[in-house]
Amino acid sequence: MCNVVSFREIFDKLKPCNDGLRDYQISAKNDIYEAWCEVDSVMLQMPTGTGKTHVFTSIVNDLLEYYRQRNHLWSH
Repeated sequence: MCNVVSFREIFDKLKPCNDGLRDYQISAKNDIYEAWCEVDSVMLQMPTGTGKTHVFTSIVNDLLEYYRQRNHLWSH
């Protein structure tokens, strides 16, 4: 049986780490999290060189930390 958790439930417990991100990147990251509470797919559009990769790397790190703390990270 699979226990499905909504992103809203994750987002409410998530402790984002924004180290090294600029204010506009933090804003974009928060917008992504909010959008994920409503839809499954989100696109981030920013000009070249503004740090899209840094934003998504930060999101991945946040989610990995969330799952590590809850012992829900599995791989095979």
